Amino acid sequence: MRKKIIRLRRRGAVRYACFEIIITFKDRRQNGSGLEEKLGFINSREPLRSIVIDCERLGYWLNKGAILHPSVKYYLSKIASY
Repeated sequence: MRKKIIRLRRRGAVRYACFEIIITFKDRRQNGSGLEEKLGFINSREPLRSIVIDCERLGYWLNKGAILHPSVKYYLSKIASY
């Protein structure tokens, strides 16, 4: 069984990054094909960093055994601190 990971995917122009939170296979190449579902969005350009996450789907995939990438854990801890 292939392991799944919840990680960030960079979007946006040069020097204007924003990120999508996605679920994908751990051994998948960065721009390859396969399982990929968008779970949320992080706009790091705004002063307060707008973070939008679908908590239902996040919980679903965590119950299925998906692993959180350290960068996603960092942003989730920022949300929990509010």
